[in-house]
Amino acid sequence: MEAKICSREYNVHYYEIDYKKRLLPTRLIDFFSDVAIFQSESLNIGLDYIYSRNMAWMLYKWDLKILKYPILGEKITIQTIPYAVKKFYAYRKYKVLNSLGEIIAYADSVWFLVDTIKCRPMKVTQDMIEGYGAEESPKDLYDFGKIEKLESYENEKDYFVRYSDIDTNKHVNNTRYVDWAIESIPLEIIMKYTLKKIKISYEKEVKYGDKIKSFTTVLNEDDKIRCLHKIEDSDGKSVTFIESFWEE
Repeated sequence: MEAKICSREYNVHYYEIDYKKRLLPTRLIDFFSDVAIFQSESLNIGLDYIYSRNMAWMLYKWDLKILKYPILGEKITIQTIPYAVKKFYAYRKYKVLNSLGEIIAYADSVWFLVDTIKCRPMKVTQDMIEGYGAEESPKDLYDFGKIEKLESYENEKDYFVRYSDIDTNKHVNNTRYVDWAIESIPLEIIMKYTLKKIKISYEKEVKYGDKIKSFTTVLNEDDKIRCLHKIEDSDGKSVTFIESFWEE
């Protein structure tokens, strides 16, 4: 059984760019989610399928690398392949190609399937495995590595979860955590450096009305910047760890 590849074209709009006319990294992640949903819907294992069975997909980890940012007006193609399943985990890859067919970004992700009634992970259904053409329990899976965790952080910001932050699972959309992390980085770093890589580990969901804190520590490494981020809920529990890498 061969994993099924799905491709979709996107145009970079004005409302999706930063001050340098580059696509915002959070909007790129939104595109990733969109093409994954598009594929699932086309295979009849999309939102209606999982909701009718009291299931939900929860994102566990991201590893995104950006080689070159698409800019305003540029047309890009995003490919995704749900290549593996292991018990309740599902692994999905992404590639971003420019109009010349060059790879300008790529990402790995891992998700887990949840029983929304029992509030616990459940095995991926055979319908999904066959629909995606995913390999079951392969020996070689992408190694996401570990994100360094600190006892103390230099910068912090507070946020309240808004209605617009909520996704179809009634939890915070996964891109919002990236927004919160970047917002807690000093502005002079964001203006001078470019985000080239980001690793994310989601530990706990956040819901509407929650108050969260975003913490960041900046580490200078030669001519590059590495930032360690932690997001906590109102009870002081860690909900997400992020590591971002910046270059001039």
